[in-house]
Amino acid sequence: MRWVKILSISDKRIVYLVIFSVVFAVTRLAGIKTDVINPDAVNWHFRSQQFIVGLKQLEFEKTYQHYHPGVTLMWITGVPIELLKQITGIQHYNNTNFIYFHFIAKFSLILFQLVLSLVLIYFLSRATDFQRAFLVMSLLSLEPFFLGNSRLYHMDILFTLVSFLGIILLYLSVHRNSFLYSVATGFVFSLSFLTRSIGVGLVLYTLGYFFIMYVSKSADFSLKKLLVILSAFVVSSFILFPALWVRPVHYISEIFSEGQRIGVRKGHSQLFFGKQTDDAGVLFYPLVLVMKMSPVMLFGIICCLISSCRKFNIYNLSFKFIGKNSFLFVITSFYFGYFAIMSVLSKKIDRYMLFMFPLLGYCAVVGLERFYSYIHKRFGISLKVYYVFFMTFFAATLFSFYPYYFTYTSPVFLNAKTANSVIGQKPFGVGIFELKDFVNENYKDGVNLGFIDTKPMKAVYANSGVFDIRVNDPGDYDLIILGINEEFPDKVLKSSQRFELSSVITINGLEYWRIYDKKTN
Repeated sequence: MRWVKILSISDKRIVYLVIFSVVFAVTRLAGIKTDVINPDAVNWHFRSQQFIVGLKQLEFEKTYQHYHPGVTLMWITGVPIELLKQITGIQHYNNTNFIYFHFIAKFSLILFQLVLSLVLIYFLSRATDFQRAFLVMSLLSLEPFFLGNSRLYHMDILFTLVSFLGIILLYLSVHRNSFLYSVATGFVFSLSFLTRSIGVGLVLYTLGYFFIMYVSKSADFSLKKLLVILSAFVVSSFILFPALWVRPVHYISEIFSEGQRIGVRKGHSQLFFGKQTDDAGVLFYPLVLVMKMSPVMLFGIICCLISSCRKFNIYNLSFKFIGKNSFLFVITSFYFGYFAIMSVLSKKIDRYMLFMFPLLGYCAVVGLERFYSYIHKRFGISLKVYYVFFMTFFAATLFSFYPYYFTYTSPVFLNAKTANSVIGQKPFGVGIFELKDFVNENYKDGVNLGFIDTKPMKAVYANSGVFDIRVNDPGDYDLIILGINEEFPDKVLKSSQRFELSSVITINGLEYWRIYDKKTN
């Protein structure tokens, strides 16, 4: 009977994981071939190609392409694209075959994210329990903004998931006497760092965490574990990043110096409460979180905070609490450290708050569990009814925003226009295929186009027919296409050429692309 019981539990978990995988795949793969070409994706296509060229020709310095440094992304997508080239014989991108290379890149990244999510469910269940781990990852996978970004050829979700796995493994390696956990922790730390340089924060947090355990004389402190984690981090980074085989000091220095120049000193242009700014200040990220979280997650977090405040005890802030088996304390302190650092830095982008979603998702699930316990005792509401209510909300939301989940804004801000007046939406290549088809159907063949950001359209339209309106003369193009919140540059306004609004493409309640036709005198 005991074995039958164990088998039945195992079978239930397998069913849950299969359902999770199917929903994950369907919500991400449907329509990805022709939804978004973000400008950074065009860059990463080129960088991934150069990365593979460097490996094939043993020119290992070419594996350093950017300060991020995006090594994991280039491994994940560069290899499948190279296989496609070998199979088809196509060696170079053009505006007709880009769509296939782009699909392979996104498909490979989504597949890796799925595997990573399943791994996260397993290890998170070791830190808490299977039900909570499953619900946390399910909530994350259905969050519209999180889902929208996971459909992009970009690093944000990859970095978020890898880092979340890293902090879970750190907790497990500290509280479990396992050499393999420590090695795995260092390896995943390396993946995080090689995705984004700020991932080195996992190492710094680990040093601080072990120091506090040492000062508090915690029984969990082990210098051996710390050394194994650090050694695995260094060795893994060298193995996965061939540029370090050639000039390690130079490239490590380059990563951090460029990161400081762009991320700390340079800032990033944002439309914040209707004003253009390079540093949106400390209010930016709290507003981003409220705007980009679903009401389900926000409600769960509020429930978690209310219930936690009722149980609050100053003793929980002592060093003794750190030594105890407190997973929530470990992840909370880590993620709040990230939030504080990002709030201080001048470069602010809404996507950078995706990193906070695992913590927010975990807290939301805890809050929703406590809320269900309350209403079940008080009103006798069944768990099935509770789940159906939330799943219906997500289904309706995902259907209404399909396939451009990147544009999601919470109904807390009433509507998309109100949200856009607070934090300006970026075009980010959303609907670029739809825009291209609209132009081909409604304007003359071979019409020349003027953009502010030319990369997305150049990838799928004849390169010779796409111009930068900030650089090229207005006489070079017939149409000007402005993305949401983009305005005419001075070069156009001061020219003798006149452009009138001809068409508007609306996406999820916003005038996403405005097409201006040149008027001849």
